[in-house]
Amino acid sequence: MSIPEGLRDVIGRRLSRLSPDCNRVLAVAAVIGRDFGLETLHAVVELDEEQVVSSLEEALHIGVLEEQSRPGSIRYRFAHAFFRQTLYEELIAPRRLRLHQQVAAALEKQYATRLEEHASELAEHFAQSTDRDDLAKAVRYGELGAQRALAVYAYGEAVRHLDQALAVQEVLDPDDKLKRCDLLLELGEALLSLGQTTRAEETLAPDALRVAEALGDRRRAFRACRIAIRARSATGALTGSVESQKWAQLADHYADEGTVDRVYADVSLAWESRGRGDERKALSLLGRAAKLAQRLDDPLALVLSSEALLAGAATPPKAHDERIALAEALSTRSLDRIDSARLAHTLLARGEAYLTWGRREEAERDWQSAKEAADRSRDAEMAFIPFQIDALVQTLDGRLERLLEIGNQVQARGVEVDREPAGRQLGARTVRRALIYLGRADLALTGIRDAPDLFLSGGVFAGQRALCLAHAGRTAEARDILDRFLAARDLSRTDDPTSAAVLRYLLEAAVIARDLDAARVLEARMAPLAPLLHTEAEMCYCIGRLCGGAAALLGETDKARGYYQQAIEICEKVRFRPELALTRLELAELLLDHYPAERDAAIDHLDFAIAEFREMKMQPSLERALRHKEVLKA
Repeated sequence: MSIPEGLRDVIGRRLSRLSPDCNRVLAVAAVIGRDFGLETLHAVVELDEEQVVSSLEEALHIGVLEEQSRPGSIRYRFAHAFFRQTLYEELIAPRRLRLHQQVAAALEKQYATRLEEHASELAEHFAQSTDRDDLAKAVRYGELGAQRALAVYAYGEAVRHLDQALAVQEVLDPDDKLKRCDLLLELGEALLSLGQTTRAEETLAPDALRVAEALGDRRRAFRACRIAIRARSATGALTGSVESQKWAQLADHYADEGTVDRVYADVSLAWESRGRGDERKALSLLGRAAKLAQRLDDPLALVLSSEALLAGAATPPKAHDERIALAEALSTRSLDRIDSARLAHTLLARGEAYLTWGRREEAERDWQSAKEAADRSRDAEMAFIPFQIDALVQTLDGRLERLLEIGNQVQARGVEVDREPAGRQLGARTVRRALIYLGRADLALTGIRDAPDLFLSGGVFAGQRALCLAHAGRTAEARDILDRFLAARDLSRTDDPTSAAVLRYLLEAAVIARDLDAARVLEARMAPLAPLLHTEAEMCYCIGRLCGGAAALLGETDKARGYYQQAIEICEKVRFRPELALTRLELAELLLDHYPAERDAAIDHLDFAIAEFREMKMQPSLERALRHKEVLKA
């Protein structure tokens, strides 16, 4: 810090009132640090014990120092950092360097049995030396200090130590490329944990890759690629871009077969394939990666390769049984070695898998743990995870206006953590289902890309757009997307890679737009998932209700009724209020139209739905249910 000139004069006048011995003691103390121990001071200062004690009393008397005695040690602290800084800056460079060397030697002797605990202090002092052996110690202790900082989530401290270690290494031996590469890689990974992804991707990863390539070291070259890939993922950079593809291809080039690196490379290639709309290739790569991870028995690799299937958003219907198997397999493994950011993602996805099968309590336990992991991480992307979880819970509980508030909070949080585009996109997605439930589907179109390529990102943009257009009454546009999508894909094939998320959007759009051809194809594809919920990110849906709507549209009333019963069962199990109310409304309509003998049951369903719609302020559905009541009264 720069000391204002007037304050410097005040500090100088106060220090000038001290004796020469006291100033001498304080100069040594200033080199030790703002806080210092009496034992260390005695080991360095060239005065007898009585002179040191008298000097300390003098400094305490005029308020330069504060005593901080604790059991087993006597410590002191400069009352203000400016006192220490002024004393330190008054020392000439040779004197400062010599004192740092003496302090480093004293601390190393004093903490001989606890060097790792005090690595940070030792690194600071040895780094001020000009002796080669001392500089080597500064690098070694800097790395140790960084490791300890990372272990307690002090990511900024870790970055500071590694930055210093790199600077010292450049002075010590600029030709030692291996050491420089290792320090760059350690620093890159610490920057990711701190959330400084731009520096990690644009500076550290390319520097480390250049050094690794010069060394001919494939393993280190791959680690550099992985840092860049993780940095791009954390910033929400679109997959399928030229830069993303470059790093994925480099990772593929440097990953050796049969290794954990191969798992990570295949996952990166899978995401790039998905970004370009090649879902079949993406699923093949993910499947291959998961099998290798299981064979290697590596929890982190297994988590990374399983995450896409576990989350369900990109999983085709036939693969959904694998999700719960993966969730239960992961529950038997220790996830202690997984970094906080990855752990948060994994627990969020595992909770979604549990919810899909109606296991809300297990889902909420995982989500609570995911929030805690996200809080520990400095990764900016993790700032959104608590909001995603809250949005899921509020959706289940039917607190729709609260969902709108969360959407605004997500966007504001995106600005705070310098992720405005990601926050804007996630915020729009968070409120989308609430807006549809509340009858404001025109606003739900906000943030959905009108992509000419229907299969961009696996078709998710096309599906979302068709759904919102249908609810907004723009059925011709919704039907156009349905027609083009179905013309381009053969959904009757069991190996069709279209994800359940996209199929679910399209199925709902087909029912709302009363597109019989699309409803027939999509209902058949989604039928295996009818007893389940579908969960993705911050949204969840009842597939049974959608299949019931399609069957009713097609005139298959008994089939529709079976679907609705499945939907009621799963919605009651997880306490999914909006979907339960909608299912009972649609079942009531089915009974009134086709099962006149069950009029009383239909009225019970209507009364339940009306009370729920009124409380949740689902006005369009409430008006629809009330119209039926009016007809019944008439």
